[in-house]
Order: sequence, then C-alpha cells, then structure tokens
Amino acid sequence: MLPVHAEAAKKGLIEISTSLFIIPLCRWFATRRRGRLVAGLPLPQNRFRHPEDAPGALQRGMDLHKKVFGVRPHGVWPSEGSVSAEAIGIAHELGVKWMATDEGVLGRSLGVNFSRDGYGHLNAEGARQLYTIYRYEQDETRMNLLFATTRFRT
Repeated sequence: MLPVHAEAAKKGLIEISTSLFIIPLCRWFATRRRGRLVAGLPLPQNRFRHPEDAPGALQRGMDLHKKVFGVRPHGVWPSEGSVSAEAIGIAHELGVKWMATDEGVLGRSLGVNFSRDGYGHLNAEGARQLYTIYRYEQDETRMNLLFATTRFRT
C-alpha cells in the first residue's frame, strides 16, 4: 500500500502526517508543567530531559517521511505527551503547517469531557468543539491544530 499512498501524496490527492520520533522523550518531561495543552497530568518521579535533541528528532522523522513517500510532510502527529508550546515552536521552525493529536489533549486544554450517548455520539456542542480546526499563535509561531476522536463504538 505504501506506493499507492506515496503516489497519491505526490499528486496532492492525500496528505500524510509523520511522527516525531523521540520528541516525547526529549521534550515532554521538561515542558509539560508549563504547557497549557497538557496541563494536569502527573509526571514520573525521575525526569528525563534532553530538549536539545527535539529539533533533530523531528527533522529525522520528516526526512524519513520524504524518503518513504517522496514528499515532505506538512503535518505531524506527535504523541499526546509531546504537545506543548515548545514542540509547536520547533515544528513551526521546521515548516510544519499542522499538528494533530487526540481529543484527550483538547479536553484537558478546554476543561471539558467529550461525553457520548449510548451510541457513541457526541452532543452538538461537543462535536463543534472537537471537530474545529484550532489556530495556535504565539509571537511568530503559527500552527493549525486538529483533534481526533479516540472513542469508537465497537
């Protein structure tokens, strides 16, 4: 399937995001308490911090994506623990246009719980909040943020 996806991406028919490699290990322990996007989650007792590795980790992820798919990604899907103002700034500097993560990050950021009915459907306000493209702007940093549902009815 990769050649089919690569060809569709080259033609501009689809857009494929990439992963950030080890940014969670590089950044999130150092930035989580300061970042409003992931506030409120407990940190491990022993904190691993190597923020200087984060830009290279993202660049390697983007380079591998280009090698595999033939095009540079416009978007990245960081793990939930690495969503922070600092990670957004790094991604912006490397030319990333959008980031996606799950509804849990958005819920914690907005202070809401995306509750569902017995069929797994969100109410209208929850759907409006979840399926909105958010725009992060801080100084020169700009990033579109998308949030995906993490709850599916089985």
